[in-house]
Amino acid sequence: QWRRAMFTLFQFNDHMLRLMGLISMTLGIILLYYVRP
Repeated sequence: QWRRAMFTLFQFNDHMLRLMGLISMTLGIILLYYVRP
């Protein structure tokens, strides 16, 4: 039972990591456009 919970938690964590990477990438691009003179 706890093994399945750990697996779902791991999947959720992987999804959140991917989402955070996408958000940080878009923020970095926006920052580059703003900082560029």
